[in-house]
Amino acid sequence: MLAAHKGTRFSPDDQQLASVSRDVTLMIWERESGKRRHCFADPASQR
Repeated sequence: MLAAHKGTRFSPDDQQLASVSRDVTLMIWERESGKRRHCFADPASQR
């Protein structure tokens, strides 16, 4: 799941994980279920 990601951090309450991929996409994951909750793409990379 996170092989293409270059960085990860847990939220202060340890319930969510943020990951940044090589294409500068930020994703927020729910730790317990592993479900992706949010995905934010760099607008500059979509040109």
